[in-house]
Amino acid sequence: MTSPGPLVRFCPVCRQADSDPRHDHGVGDTLLQPHLDCCRSVGCPDGSCPIITSGAEDLRGEDLRSHLTDPTVVAANAEALDARDDETRTYTTDTVQVFLQAVSR
Repeated sequence: MTSPGPLVRFCPVCRQADSDPRHDHGVGDTLLQPHLDCCRSVGCPDGSCPIITSGAEDLRGEDLRSHLTDPTVVAANAEALDARDDETRTYTTDTVQVFLQAVSR
């Protein structure tokens, strides 16, 4: 038996469907799954995409996935994410509204 291929999902920002790394956002009853770079470009609601993609801004697809799963990068990202203050760590009504407006363009 063969294993299924990568999960193909739709990006609400660039409108492409592929299996590239995503940032899943649960907003109310809606799940949005923009590419990490797309999320970063429209203002990531919790501020994590600029941190996670730092140093990999031009990578896409499998190259980005390989970068993000490198143990050194994982440790650096975890440290950077933990160092954020509570204000940038959580969704606020304003950041979610700005994100939803950007995504709906």
